[in-house]
Amino acid sequence: RTTARTIQDLLRNYGEIKDFQMKKSFAFVSYRYEDDAADAVKDLDGRDIDGSKLIVEYAREKDARDLCAHCGKSGHRSEECYYRPRNHGRYDRHD
Repeated sequence: RTTARTIQDLLRNYGEIKDFQMKKSFAFVSYRYEDDAADAVKDLDGRDIDGSKLIVEYAREKDARDLCAHCGKSGHRSEECYYRPRNHGRYDRHD
C-alpha cells in the first residue's frame, strides 16, 4: 500500500506544494505554479507505483453526477446522506 508520504515526496519533485490532502486512495495537491502541476500530470499519469497505476489529472468541475441523489448537495454519497428518509418518509438530520 502506498503511503501519503510516498505520494507527497513524489509530487514534491515537480515543484512547491501549496496544499496536499490524502483521502482514502485519493490525493489532492495544489502547486504554487501551474507549470509545475502540468509537468506532474504529464510525467506521472499512468506511471506505476508500488504495483498500482497512478491516475494524475487536473481537478474537474463538479456536475450533476457528483451530487447526492437525495439532497442534491456534494461531499457525500447518497447512502451517507444526512437527509435520507428514515421514519416512514420523514427526513431527519443527524450529526
